[in-house]
Amino acid sequence: MDTEKHVSSVYDTCIFEFTDAGARSALNHIQKEEQEHGQMLYDYMAAHGMCA
Repeated sequence: MDTEKHVSSVYDTCIFEFTDAGARSALNHIQKEEQEHGQMLYDYMAAHGMCA
C-alpha cells in the first residue's frame, strides 16, 4: 500500500511540472488508475481484516 501511495504522489507532482498538455493528460489518466488500484488494495485488505 505504501508503494501505491508513493507512486500516486509522484504522479501528482509530475502532472504540475509538465508543460505539454498531452503529457499532463496521460499522467492524469495514469494517476486515476493508480488511485483505483489503491482503492482495490484497501478494499481487499479491509475485507480480510488487514486494516487497523
